[in-house]
Amino acid sequence: MSIWFITGASRGLGVEIAKAALARGHGVVEAARDERQVREAFPDPATHCSRFGWT
Repeated sequence: MSIWFITGASRGLGVEIAKAALARGHGVVEAARDERQVREAFPDPATHCSRFGWT
């Protein structure tokens, strides 16, 4: 098992890569500007979402 750090995980290619990694048993750290979109893409309560502050 690997841990993947995926930026842009709130939509598009980032979501698809994250879902594929999770389906194969890897850990995923999802980073995105919009926390709400990440929660919608990964509604499983076992998925943890943290907000990153970029400036």
